[in-house]
Amino acid sequence: MLFVQSSAAPILVVGMGRSGTSAVASSLQKLGFYGGEPSELIQPDNGNPEGYFELSDFANANDRLRAWLGMMNDICALCPADWPEYDGTPVAISQLKILIGKHFGGRKHWVLKDPRISLLLPVYEHALAEMGMAPTLVICVRNPLNAATSFSKRFGAPARWALGMWLQHTMATLHASTRLRTRVVSYEQFLRSPAESLKPVLDLYPELEIPDSAWEGLKTTSKEALNHGMHSDAELDSLNPAIKLAYELCLKVAGGPKALDQGQFTKEINRQWTEFEFWWTLPPYEKTLSSTLRLIHNSAHGQQKWEAIYLLKRKPQTLELAFKAPRGTLIEGQLSDWPGQFLVTKTELVDAQGTVTPISLECATDVVWAPNELGVIWNIPRIGNHFRFVAPGGPCRFSITFSTNCEPSEVSRIASEYWLECESLRRKLGQR
Repeated sequence: MLFVQSSAAPILVVGMGRSGTSAVASSLQKLGFYGGEPSELIQPDNGNPEGYFELSDFANANDRLRAWLGMMNDICALCPADWPEYDGTPVAISQLKILIGKHFGGRKHWVLKDPRISLLLPVYEHALAEMGMAPTLVICVRNPLNAATSFSKRFGAPARWALGMWLQHTMATLHASTRLRTRVVSYEQFLRSPAESLKPVLDLYPELEIPDSAWEGLKTTSKEALNHGMHSDAELDSLNPAIKLAYELCLKVAGGPKALDQGQFTKEINRQWTEFEFWWTLPPYEKTLSSTLRLIHNSAHGQQKWEAIYLLKRKPQTLELAFKAPRGTLIEGQLSDWPGQFLVTKTELVDAQGTVTPISLECATDVVWAPNELGVIWNIPRIGNHFRFVAPGGPCRFSITFSTNCEPSEVSRIASEYWLECESLRRKLGQR
């Protein structure tokens, strides 16, 4: 194996594909980080005309690692926590170290880019630690709607899967930032000002001699023409809240690198990671499921609607909606945007004086419900109005406590069947 300096300062460029990893890796190479011989890089194509700046050997090795760890069957799988106990772990680590030595032997400042590393960081950390190195992470993050749209267009994956992948890559790398030196680069900011975006990264390497021409070239270069995204940050309100929260956290971290070094984001990152751990144990479709509680009042003056977006969870959660309607008004409600099974444990109304009154909901005729020792199990076969009740009059709050009540595989099956039905209907409508 070729010798790699134990004092080497490698950079791993990570993040979901189509989030600017290639552009950032390219710029770092121009600023003095070795990224491999040009002949050994994946060649440009229609998907990335300027090049991927990605070594073929590592792309192939990462696919082998994912297959070995059983991560290829689920597009949203993360590196299993017990990977060191897998048969063949010593061999896999040895092969990765040999590959690192082959391409970066004798180099001090080098950069390795491959979005798949985002999900294999524990393996890379282990291999590099055995070689006496701790990597710096450069996390590339893009508006999740634009990243998912680009990924779907490039690879044909359903947009919901792509959004799930965005959350998976983002949370995996953010979680690693609590133990590794990290910088976050916003793709949109990078396109406007590459030099300003990469300055927090370069500040970590004061010993690196950057050619004036390279640095000045980066300062005067705008890459906004590369931004083909059509979605704004304001549109993130329509997504699962976990996706929006993760993106907002990334932008805060990108703008506060010193705060990140001081551990000021650790608590928030860990809190979001704990929530995310629930997600990644689920099948791909369920990972992206968010839903909406709706209350609807139809009258001669039109329709009033009150909504609350929430995550589908197997643990109980309470949602509240404040509304105002005349006494005796029939309020219709929709518990979920997805068919499924729910355990409803408590429904209440709270009036303006704070008086809490338990209420019974009248379920729609196609909602099958059965008493349970904890509440009532609802089997919801479709999207639409699921229940109704009579308004007590004046301003009040509707409160419901519930959880999903079926195995992940069943939720995934229902969600995927519904998605296919929607796609079939869209195709039929498009042919008219």
